[in-house]
Amino acid sequence: MTRSHTDKEQLSSMFAFLHTYLKYSGKLNMLDENKVMEDIMCEVLNRVYGWHLVNLNTKEKNYPGIDLGDIQQKLGIQVTADKTSAKIQYTFSKVIAHEVYETYPHIKMMILGEKQSSYTIPEMGQYGGKIVFDAKQDVLDFTDLLEACSCMEANARHELVEYLQAELDWNAERTVARVDTYEKLQRYLEEQKKENSYITVLGVQRKLPIEKAWMRLNIIDEKDLREKQAQTQWEFLKKYDEYSGRTSSDTYDVETLLMETGNEVVLGGPGMGKSTMCKKLFCQADAMQIAAGKVRLWDVARYMRDGLFFEAALRKTMTQSMDFEFDKADIARSFSLLILDGLDECGDYRRIVAKEIAIWGFGHPEQKIVVTSRPIGYDATELSEFKHYQILPIDEWQLDSFARQLMEMIQPDYQTNYQWFSDRIKNRDIYRLACRSPLILGFMVQLSLKQKEFGTNKICLYQAILDEWLHGSSRENKMLLWETDLSYGIEAIAYYMMSKADDAAGDAYTKNKMIAYAGDFLAKEMECPLAKARKAAEKCLEFWLQRGILDKGIHKEQECFLFLHLNVGEYLAACFLAKRSKDERRKWISDHYRDNIWQETLRMAIACETDDAMVQELIAIEQRNELPEGTVFLAAEGIGERKDKRVPQELYDQLWKYAFGNNTYLCEKAAQAINHLRGAKVFA
Repeated sequence: MTRSHTDKEQLSSMFAFLHTYLKYSGKLNMLDENKVMEDIMCEVLNRVYGWHLVNLNTKEKNYPGIDLGDIQQKLGIQVTADKTSAKIQYTFSKVIAHEVYETYPHIKMMILGEKQSSYTIPEMGQYGGKIVFDAKQDVLDFTDLLEACSCMEANARHELVEYLQAELDWNAERTVARVDTYEKLQRYLEEQKKENSYITVLGVQRKLPIEKAWMRLNIIDEKDLREKQAQTQWEFLKKYDEYSGRTSSDTYDVETLLMETGNEVVLGGPGMGKSTMCKKLFCQADAMQIAAGKVRLWDVARYMRDGLFFEAALRKTMTQSMDFEFDKADIARSFSLLILDGLDECGDYRRIVAKEIAIWGFGHPEQKIVVTSRPIGYDATELSEFKHYQILPIDEWQLDSFARQLMEMIQPDYQTNYQWFSDRIKNRDIYRLACRSPLILGFMVQLSLKQKEFGTNKICLYQAILDEWLHGSSRENKMLLWETDLSYGIEAIAYYMMSKADDAAGDAYTKNKMIAYAGDFLAKEMECPLAKARKAAEKCLEFWLQRGILDKGIHKEQECFLFLHLNVGEYLAACFLAKRSKDERRKWISDHYRDNIWQETLRMAIACETDDAMVQELIAIEQRNELPEGTVFLAAEGIGERKDKRVPQELYDQLWKYAFGNNTYLCEKAAQAINHLRGAKVFA
């Protein structure tokens, strides 16, 4: 092959690379390559066309209208990746407004990529003959450059190749890999943008745009949290308990997280909007042209249980729904932000995952990391170098604004139902309940749109919303199972999924495993053959998938399922537990009361049970241990969620003992627990 032919192929490859690289570099926030290209294109155009261009921006910052100028040829060139007609007209307006035409009347556009097939440009006469421009001749792109290069003298063309090789640090094999990486990144970012541009309100059969449905959340940082705690214990408990309904003026908008330097952990209770916040952060990063990777840490832990290292598990999780994988260096080199959602969902791998995140953050200081977790069971030891924030309950203005906004998007003629909602939110207990989380408020909105009562506590609300989803489905769909079987089936599935949280790397969450467990349960409940019960379990699974309660994915080439919102699964698992026998519940409490993953389910199961068997077991555990176990606090929190609060005298006695003891921490916890029990009836 001749040198001349090799040079032409090299130029073709380099221009193709530049086209792809510049297409993605702006979106990936790698660097301002368009500005760098002004100098490169100035030299290339001079060599190819014999002009004497200079970069005008080096003489005057942000030179109006054009970037390059040849004063001898009276030629001005705009170097841009924007190939639209609007860009050309905007360039003309700048040239006219700043009288650039007096020095450079002939305007050309150098498109860094591929130009349009045609352009719609106003008649040049409207510029009074001040601008010389022909859309067919004066819009250049890389294809035009390549054609012009083929007409160059051989030595001049070879010198151009050597110049570009030096400027681009050219290596054909490495460059092909870089182009492949950029294309994969672009596909990933486009997919994530589609996935994160909306939120799904459980039970509402539509996707709502996040820009309209997003409710701004308030956070407080760890330093301020400690200062507030030091003021008075009681004020701290009232203001900053994750289940309270008050906020402080000393707060930050959660969207400012991207503006802060360093890595961050954001803590928030069940349903307080952590996952939706992660979606919003991704969209905000995209708008700021920050390349962001977003994953659910539950999936990362699942791959780590399967034997992968953290970095490999992270890459696998990011592209598990796509037909490619990132290379080892891609995550570190190409992403400026990692959004890691749900550390609390990692089960027994929580500390291992946290340690790996800390190691990754230390080794990649140029990357920003945002981690979310529930505060219950969270240990800051591994992530002690990260700045910590806590999401605060929403305030009255946020509550009203979000309720109106959500109602209007779901039902345009919403005013009457909004008034119905407003009348009920005046109740202090309902107001505090609504302030706990956007999830709960969303449930209230759904019920209000049909003017369905939602009670005054979380358990009543969850039961009301599940009944609405169930009964609504009865009217809208052909019923394949009795409503009782649908309820029992999803409760059994929820309990099974919670029980297998530490075994998710295997096939525990697959369709077959869930059907087998729920089928065995329904066979006993329905007193029917196992084959029939498993068929009913399969129908149950599909029914709730259609209602949007479950999410379906693929793991190891098998269908697997997960609750779209963990708190709904926790409530359903609590219903399952509450229906077990006294002995079964007492044994379950003894086995699981220390497990962080079961804490929310345990509280709700206590609220659902009618005979206090779980409460009595928690009291017994506290009494038979020499050191405080904290089980009475769990019992109090569960009773506090009941519609009819009945408290054993021995529970109150133990709480008051801690409240007036010398241990500050136990004193605070006891005060908080007693606050949960306000208005309760005491029995011996």
